[in-house]
Amino acid sequence: MSYSRTEIEESIIKQASESADFRSRLLSDPRAVVESELGQKLPEGLGIEVLEETSTKIFLRLPRVVSTGDELADEDLEMVAGGKSSSKDTVTCGAAAAGGFASKNEIHLT
Repeated sequence: MSYSRTEIEESIIKQASESADFRSRLLSDPRAVVESELGQKLPEGLGIEVLEETSTKIFLRLPRVVSTGDELADEDLEMVAGGKSSSKDTVTCGAAAAGGFASKNEIHLT
C-alpha cells in the first residue's frame, strides 16, 4: 500500500496529540516510532527529526531543492526513472515542491 507523506504525518501527529506516551516516544526515538507505524524498517541513512512547537516558536519545513546543474544520486534517479511503483512495499513520503525540484520521495520497503 502507498501512503502520501501528508497521510503519514497526519496519522502520526493525530496520535501524538491524543497520547502523551506516544508523543514522548516519538520525540525520543522518531525512527523507531515511524518504523512501528509503517510496519517496516526504513532505509539506512534516512534520518527523521521531530521538532515540537511551543507557544513562542514554530517551524517551517523547507523541501530539498536541487540546484540547476546538480546531478541526482543513483538512488534518486532510480526513484524517478520509469515512474511510480505499484508495489505494496512502497511508501510515498513527499510531493512536488513549489519553487524547487518536483519530486516524489518514495521509500521502498523490503
